[in-house]
Amino acid sequence: MSFVLYGSSAARGIAIGHVVLFGSKRPDVVELRVDPNALEEEKKRLVSAIARTNSYLTGVKNTIPGSAPKELVSFVDTHIQIVGDETLLEGVCSLINQHHCNSEWALNLYQESLLSVFEEMQDAYFEARKADIRHVLDLILTNLSVGRDQSGSRHRPIKGGVVVAADLSPADLIILCRGGVSGFFTELGASASHTSILARSLGIPAVTGISHALKLFREKDSVIVDGEGGLVVGDPDDCILNEYQKKALKIDRQSNRSTKHEEIKDVVSADGEDIKIFFNLDMIDDTENLFRYGANSIGLFRTDFLFLNRADYPTEEEHLAVYKKIISESRQREFTIRTADIGPDKLPEQLSVPTSSGSISALGICGLRFSLKQPKIFLPQLRAIIRASALGKVRLMLPMVTDLDEIEIVRVHIAEIRREFRLQGIEFDRNMPIGAMIEVPAAAAAAPLFADSLDFLSIGSNDLVQYANAADRQNSDVAYLYQPLHFGVIKLISWVVSSTLKAKKRISICGEMASDCRLTALLLGLGLKELSIRPAVFLELQEKIRTISVYESKQRVKEYLDSGNLEVLEALVIE
Repeated sequence: MSFVLYGSSAARGIAIGHVVLFGSKRPDVVELRVDPNALEEEKKRLVSAIARTNSYLTGVKNTIPGSAPKELVSFVDTHIQIVGDETLLEGVCSLINQHHCNSEWALNLYQESLLSVFEEMQDAYFEARKADIRHVLDLILTNLSVGRDQSGSRHRPIKGGVVVAADLSPADLIILCRGGVSGFFTELGASASHTSILARSLGIPAVTGISHALKLFREKDSVIVDGEGGLVVGDPDDCILNEYQKKALKIDRQSNRSTKHEEIKDVVSADGEDIKIFFNLDMIDDTENLFRYGANSIGLFRTDFLFLNRADYPTEEEHLAVYKKIISESRQREFTIRTADIGPDKLPEQLSVPTSSGSISALGICGLRFSLKQPKIFLPQLRAIIRASALGKVRLMLPMVTDLDEIEIVRVHIAEIRREFRLQGIEFDRNMPIGAMIEVPAAAAAAPLFADSLDFLSIGSNDLVQYANAADRQNSDVAYLYQPLHFGVIKLISWVVSSTLKAKKRISICGEMASDCRLTALLLGLGLKELSIRPAVFLELQEKIRTISVYESKQRVKEYLDSGNLEVLEALVIE
């Protein structure tokens, strides 16, 4: 009998095939006491396992053809860098000495400690970094347990198969792709993970968040992965199979269109409206891949990574060096720098700051709130951004704003810094635009006041959706409530957009809603003409916009907001 399981779409497309079970590669870990005289030998076991892991990942990298997307190499390189990080070896060896334990247990303790830093983070970027660390340390653990690299033995012939796994690393996916996998679904994972991004780049349909997937399917079962709807169909009957075969054929025909594109900043809709597409930038190392998609500006540069894996706070000069590099590589395109969206939970232990009880949460001290309470962290970054404004088209964006008083405090800091710079003869742009992320529902409701006070606004859709629905987007128990298409969410976005445009200020949207082509007609119908997206979806989004009538979309959005008729909404978001 056919059955349907719902998860989250990680990569669009339809995959039809037989199940290939891909069991968890993480062996059970047991604490074993090690004689003090044998600790050095135990550490040698760890060194050998790390070397085998590095050799395996290097081998995977060397099998990637030169014609493959650059993401393949960069993701594997990220894992190789984690393996080769000296702090990893030093940290685990220290735990072996401290606890007189086996390498497996020490590695397990190290992983728990490291991941705890990321555990409370409500940001897709950090969720992806957490997955990278887990994948790499689990691979080292495997090599410790088997005593030799058996990673390749897990990749049996799977041509045309659909892989079912607890989780997959980018290296896993590369080898599975070479084996001819048609799609996959996993129990864990997220749409922003490196594996999901890689799946989208490779065109492999994927769904994540399918609970107990390994228990629900058997080897050779018939299955369908619907990456369009974020669901999996088990044991499909002939009728369902026929419908999905038609869908898959239609998608294949669309994907066979030419993907050649010119470097353009605006995309023109079917009725002649210019839509500006900006790119999100997560790390400075991403710039090489970023600009191969087009001459688009940077609509969101997440600076949070600058505060990770270090023993002190980044200095003004360190911040400035990063911004200079990006300005140079972006060839004077507009560059929006978001100040660090961090909190006590996102800082390494050695950089911890005193906080009150219960402050470490999404509703606690984070974003701009944290920055204003920690001037030793905030002011060096603010000074560097102001200095960078003399070098290019820099915009300053503040995260997690709630009250206008916060903006005024920032303005006082900026005025003081500019006064000091004028006395020192340091150049800066006196007209640098200052904007804010609208993520808090109260700030969205107060959009007219923020629009009057600032030069531009950007809707942070990920957080706005979770706060408006009171549904933690990292909590699977309330995932069904994380609804971007909730009437209240759409009403909030409509209010923010109309209020900002009425004030004659610029308004954009970032987050997953901006990058989801199924929602593009809705966003344009809401009046948005600036989208800040993941670069990997640019080509698909560009083609989508060219088929949309902005005028007709606006009419449908108005009809929906007036009536609440779901059929009108479905006509906007479902082809």
